[in-house]
Amino acid sequence: MHSVHAIVVKDIAVTSQYLTPKEVAGLIDKAVNSLNEISYYCLVENKLARSKAVNKSKALLQHLTQAIDASDGNHVAENLQKLLQFMIYSLDTINKNNNPAAAQECASMLQPLRDALLA
Repeated sequence: MHSVHAIVVKDIAVTSQYLTPKEVAGLIDKAVNSLNEISYYCLVENKLARSKAVNKSKALLQHLTQAIDASDGNHVAENLQKLLQFMIYSLDTINKNNNPAAAQECASMLQPLRDALLA
């Protein structure tokens, strides 16, 4: 599985126009932390804080989506953009349904990518 991550990291490093792999990993780390905040605020039923965390997560994920250049037909980059867009779309449902498990699922999808970028 490590070799798959290496391929993904290489493709992202090549396609990211504006950020280094370390900077992308930092954004992913912030997004993971924000998604964890959403889970916590779902559990304690703090709607205002949860909504703020959702907006923060959306902004971070949108920034990541925009930093990945899939214009050259790079399928790995295209699929990563689609995954990030799906997560952004899911955040409204997570917020509306107060679903901490779904927020954790999004965070768990991002963590291997972050770890591979930092390896």
